[in-house]
Amino acid sequence: MNGRHLRRAVPALLTTVTVLVAGLFVTARHGSTGDGARTTAVPHPAGATCKEQPTREPCGQLVIDGRIRRYALLPAGRAATADTVLVDFGGPGRAALSGEIGLGRFKAAFAELGERYNLLVLEEPWVTQETDPGCAAALSGYYRAARSAPRDVRAAGEEMARRCGLAGGAPMWGFDARTFQQVVTGVTQSRGLRLRGFIGHSWGAIRLAHLRTTVVDWAVLVRPFPVGVGGPALIRERARLLAGDSAGVPWRPATTLPERSLPVTVFDEASAVVAAGDAEAGRTAGILKRDPGQVARLSDDLWKRYGVGSLSPANLAKFQEVCAATGPAPGGLSEIRTARDVLIAQHAPVRRDPPTEDDARPASVQRCARWCPLRTRSRLPV
Repeated sequence: MNGRHLRRAVPALLTTVTVLVAGLFVTARHGSTGDGARTTAVPHPAGATCKEQPTREPCGQLVIDGRIRRYALLPAGRAATADTVLVDFGGPGRAALSGEIGLGRFKAAFAELGERYNLLVLEEPWVTQETDPGCAAALSGYYRAARSAPRDVRAAGEEMARRCGLAGGAPMWGFDARTFQQVVTGVTQSRGLRLRGFIGHSWGAIRLAHLRTTVVDWAVLVRPFPVGVGGPALIRERARLLAGDSAGVPWRPATTLPERSLPVTVFDEASAVVAAGDAEAGRTAGILKRDPGQVARLSDDLWKRYGVGSLSPANLAKFQEVCAATGPAPGGLSEIRTARDVLIAQHAPVRRDPPTEDDARPASVQRCARWCPLRTRSRLPV
């Protein structure tokens, strides 16, 4: 996330509030053992505690449905209060408690907000979800296909979905409407908080839509993701905007850099155009023509690559949440040379299960049964 957008937009947007009318719904589970009960081994909940996997931000935790859910709660500066604002910095695939965002700096930048309200930030599940070797290998296979064999990227994506548990079941890596609501309700109830407001960047618009049964008095959305827009329209409009921004980008032959294990190729050039699309309009060419190292850094940031061909499990949160919100996207690929090709490679076929009577959620939160990775920092007009 680009902090300058929040700094510019939030003060103005705080004057505009959205009143949401809903009921309160609480579903957090807590286990207990009565006196005299036989002692039995209790399985460790999924995930990791704040002590087992330390963070660089304040860390609280609770167990919901057998999984540890972690969060940061920054108390209001003026006086003790239950009034709280839920802040979502976008994603999916952001480690909110890692120190990368700087929650203290955010609170200081918006001092009036931090003085009046507690600030609540949730950690995405992927941060503490263990990745087995088969899943990690499938992630690498997907990246290799996108980079060197685009015709195979769909099959590689389906294999990744199968091995990493993206096909069906409860979300392991990201949130869906049910789990996001559960965590918000569990934290606010256990800490005695009143959720008054919501501030969200980009993907935060989807997370706000997940709050179907929690009352907030106001909401501020900064550059919101276009809720309800399907995959084909999303890719078409993103590609159109990026094509205009990158008109002056110089395409180079493959370049070897001493600090990088992979050469910088046209794949990285196209990926860097997508990554740089979060900059102000018209600046992409200026960003990319500086040097191949900049292109490599932007490409690796987009794909969350490390090592030689390994991808961070942060991608799995992105795949799991975005595909459920946007649905299928068009076509296969024979090569990757443009921003549109990259967007298609990051958004694969999705099969949507029809909602059951007990799961009649809107299309934007239906369960993803396959995969559809997508860069979510949209600049679509909404």
